[in-house]
Amino acid sequence: STVYDEYTFFTVFQPIINLVTEEPVGYEALTRFADGLSPLDSLAEATEAGIGVKLDEAMAHAALASAHALPGGAWLAINLSSALAAHGDALAKILRSAPCPLVLEVDASLDADVLLNGPLAGLPGVRIAIDDAGAGYESLARIEKYRPAYLKLHRKAVQGLEADNARQTFVKMLVGFADDHGCEIIAEGVETAAEQEALRDAGVHLAQGYFVGRPVPIDRMPNQVSSN
Repeated sequence: STVYDEYTFFTVFQPIINLVTEEPVGYEALTRFADGLSPLDSLAEATEAGIGVKLDEAMAHAALASAHALPGGAWLAINLSSALAAHGDALAKILRSAPCPLVLEVDASLDADVLLNGPLAGLPGVRIAIDDAGAGYESLARIEKYRPAYLKLHRKAVQGLEADNARQTFVKMLVGFADDHGCEIIAEGVETAAEQEALRDAGVHLAQGYFVGRPVPIDRMPNQVSSN
């Protein structure tokens, strides 16, 4: 038995929709722990016990095992800790197990060298998403430096967007800058129709959040993307 058996967890999938068609194009795998701890806290605890990468790897493989039942054509986004992002063998195993196209999501605080020169840089056919807490110059600099496939716009930048003209102008500019660099913006934490409309008006094409679709276990997932 493995040392991380004490961590009881399951995977839920949150849809990432195209704001024009309102259809899911991908899903983010999120881990829920039976003891109610957040994945970050559980990983921190496991890291202290020397099994952080093992637990992170186990969470990724649990997500991949369920992903076989995702609607056809959808991609799967998996969150990587900094330690797992630097672990080439573990990443190669994850790739071999993937039943659908993968997007590997890393935090903006990840060491630049890991992103540019580490195992992530050499993975064939894998797209990188950077989870970005900022909404300013740093976001533009990250797009230019790392050329990710996706940059995730944090809930703080999305909240109340419809009432903030300055932020709307920035988001439009960010979308244009991202387009020029082969990057798409994914808005996180969309919670109202007004926020969704404001994002659409600003040119953002992809979004996730409770208004768009709540995270659900695979057995509560619609069997296929609806065609209407």
